[in-house]
Amino acid sequence: MKTAHSKRIGAIVLILISGLVSGPFLPAYAGEISPRVALPVFAKTVVNLADFGGNSDGLVLNTAAFEKALASLAEKGGGELLVPPGIWLTGPIHMRSNINLHLERGALIQFSRDYHLYPLTVIDMKGEQEVDSTSPD
Repeated sequence: MKTAHSKRIGAIVLILISGLVSGPFLPAYAGEISPRVALPVFAKTVVNLADFGGNSDGLVLNTAAFEKALASLAEKGGGELLVPPGIWLTGPIHMRSNINLHLERGALIQFSRDYHLYPLTVIDMKGEQEVDSTSPD
């Protein structure tokens, strides 16, 4: 059980620490830092996953449909891949640059639990072995 004296000492320590942190230990420019992240800009091209053979029943594997749709967008310089409402079962999805993956309300991407769809390889990185997933390239 804390006494009144130990509570006062704790409060004084907190005040001193907060003064030090906001005072001499922070760089002079610290108050000026604010994240200014530009919003991404995507091409106006929109493709629908269903147009590439996708099936939203939650039972059919849509890995090939995702791959075809993403490849099509990449060839066009990017854009938006629209995923309509439904449950879209898939294996790995290999995203590409300049593509916005947009799920409509009611859309769910469900990744398969079949671990055979996610092959792993052992790679040698600077003399150390690491396990990584393989890429389609």
